[in-house]
Amino acid sequence: MLRSLSRLMQPREVLWLAPYLGIALFALGLLRPLPHLTAPANSRTVIGSDGVPVQIKQPLRGIAFAPPSIPDGYLEDTHSPQLLVYIGNDVERKWFARGPMSWVYSQVLMNNNLWDAKLFRSTGSPYVELETPLVYNASVYLGCGTPVDLMRSVGLPVLTSGSTCGGPKKMLSCPGSPAPPFWSYYPEGPLFIPLRVHTDLIGYPELRNPKMSSYCASLADLQKELQPATLAIRPRALMVGGYKSDFVRAGMLDVTAGQKIAGDDEERVLIMDPDMIFITGTNASPRGFMSDPRHQGLKAVRDRRVYKWIHGGITYKPAEIRWLAEVAHPECLQSKVRQLLRDRMFSEFGYTLSEDQIDQLLNVRENSSSAGAERFTRDYRSDRKQEIFK
Repeated sequence: MLRSLSRLMQPREVLWLAPYLGIALFALGLLRPLPHLTAPANSRTVIGSDGVPVQIKQPLRGIAFAPPSIPDGYLEDTHSPQLLVYIGNDVERKWFARGPMSWVYSQVLMNNNLWDAKLFRSTGSPYVELETPLVYNASVYLGCGTPVDLMRSVGLPVLTSGSTCGGPKKMLSCPGSPAPPFWSYYPEGPLFIPLRVHTDLIGYPELRNPKMSSYCASLADLQKELQPATLAIRPRALMVGGYKSDFVRAGMLDVTAGQKIAGDDEERVLIMDPDMIFITGTNASPRGFMSDPRHQGLKAVRDRRVYKWIHGGITYKPAEIRWLAEVAHPECLQSKVRQLLRDRMFSEFGYTLSEDQIDQLLNVRENSSSAGAERFTRDYRSDRKQEIFK
């Protein structure tokens, strides 16, 4: 008996337990409480778009972005690239390169120190690594969604700026705007809410009012010229994947308002049969949409009234809404979209857009097969027909 027991106690006989013991110790390590950073001694409180107050260490050392955010809106609102210490990985860098802020702030796009694929490598994991962000020693992280909750749980200062990051939805619109649809709120929320957060963050709230006033003045100019209330005909329009509340300002009706039509997306579009269709997305193609056999019965396809929608921030939004209005009511408006883009870009940033850049912003190539799209080309002249008949 004793001999058997001593044989069981031989070290070589218990080595098989070692891997399991290691796994158990590792599992216990995961159960340890996460560290919590103490609040900074010198700080300033900024309220995020979600209504959460965040203490920002002063003086402001730097701003880092939490995925999947990109800095376009921040740069447009603040003109402060020098405060950025981290932006994102290669994916976010490619997205940023597609937008006009990469033209204005090319140094941001080219600065490899601002882009790091190794940071936030597993944002969907509850055990996402949090030590690396501390290396950047940023005063604040901008972003929302994963992994913001985990970052906040350990005391990292995460400020939300997007209007879709939670918090109360506000009916924000310019003075004198027409009444919005009952089912939506005007797009000033997604523009003015981040503008408030970003300007508060950098400590220059006085930047807000001039930007908002300029934006609203451009919309007022369009309303004065178009006179939406006097229009006898308002095209029935469908926006696929974007804001519909621009339609009322552009003299159109949203075909989805109040609709509860059963069936898949293709069936709903066929039943609603809009006069115009606007599609969104990086690879959106009006030519491809119109050539799809499933869409051949649509009035918008027969009339070639399918367009790739243009989209921009507070600088470009007035040109976007005017573009919609000129598509819908070319007989009522002068062709001013290209010049409006050029003027607003120069007024805001002192940057002169090239003709190629304007073509890109207006999706001129993508919309070349759509009816009336020639008015947005660089060589368009609205008086050409009159000259022919003189």
